[in-house]
Amino acid sequence: MEKTRRILEFDKIKEQLRSFTLTAVGEQKASALVPYADMDKIISLQQETSEAVQLLLHHHLIFKGVKELKPSFQRAERGGILSPGEMLEIENFLKALESVRNFFSREEEIGDRFPRLFDLVMRFQLFPHLVSQMEKCLNPQGEIRDNASPLLSSLRVEERRLQEKIHRSLDSFLRNPHYQKYLQENIVTVRHDRYV
Repeated sequence: MEKTRRILEFDKIKEQLRSFTLTAVGEQKASALVPYADMDKIISLQQETSEAVQLLLHHHLIFKGVKELKPSFQRAERGGILSPGEMLEIENFLKALESVRNFFSREEEIGDRFPRLFDLVMRFQLFPHLVSQMEKCLNPQGEIRDNASPLLSSLRVEERRLQEKIHRSLDSFLRNPHYQKYLQENIVTVRHDRYV
């Protein structure tokens, strides 16, 4: 078998396939590929590949790269806290699954023309309630919205109030003639979350 793989330059084929993958999981699967000996399995996978090629040639589906989500899922499973950026990546992934499934459900001939892919996509588990909650809590830039929770909303209102109070106090010091002789400039700026 190893001699046959070498003659067929199977590793070069896998390398080319890896260059087309859009996800870390896809790259891992491409790297782990081994030739099959079961003819039924070979025919089934070739038909699946042919369906995928025809689908991509005749329908405008955009698959953009998804970041590696496995570490985030593992940390969440252990009770760890995910960053807003990680949550946004998960939200985008779940929306992409929903989008693909909606496409397959919407197009009538898809099930007939691409039965293997149709069956695969229809098994996608969707999480619309989770996506809705994530949209409520995160803005498109991956920042936590003020209204993500009542407590956060009140804390952010208080933070803005205190920042304004600090700025007014600093401004009054700068305008006080007693202190102006000690200052190079009479402006207040914020750098790296510090007043300077």
